[in-house]
Amino acid sequence: MDDICDSMEILYHAEQSQVKGVAIDDYCKSLIISTNKTGNIEQERRRIEGYLADHHETVKYKFSNVPATPTGFHVFGATFSGSGSDIFGPLLESNIPIIEKGFYATSYVTSTFFGHWLCDGAPTSLLKDPDETLYFWSPPSWGHTAGYLDLMGIERINAKYVFLNRCPIAKMSE
Repeated sequence: MDDICDSMEILYHAEQSQVKGVAIDDYCKSLIISTNKTGNIEQERRRIEGYLADHHETVKYKFSNVPATPTGFHVFGATFSGSGSDIFGPLLESNIPIIEKGFYATSYVTSTFFGHWLCDGAPTSLLKDPDETLYFWSPPSWGHTAGYLDLMGIERINAKYVFLNRCPIAKMSE
């Protein structure tokens, strides 16, 4: 993104923080003998005892002339967070809204899995500036997401495809 964005701004710098452990006696610790498929016993013990967590920086990249879709956003020569195949038909066949200054808070994973929509997309949407219109799409079959947005006071564009003249995108760096 650094190579093709118009500009970038670091919103939050990388940092480390201590995650507090949980008070648990030795007998209970000895009961930890297995984990789920993605973990291991050492990770579980670290969670109990506490550990030093790395938090990556959060960067706001700014782009111009961005077609935005539920699975990604597109700029000349690049597609982010999805494939380009979902964009061309609808963009060429329909009249999509043009937004002067929008903020893109959706991604393939937030429009595919509700847990990511809630835990990744919703917090990212709070990084938009007051003069930016939020693009934070969710599948129509997820009727309950509108209630979450209302509860959090988050207004958004209600279109599946939009064209954003100016578009900031916030991302945790890797």
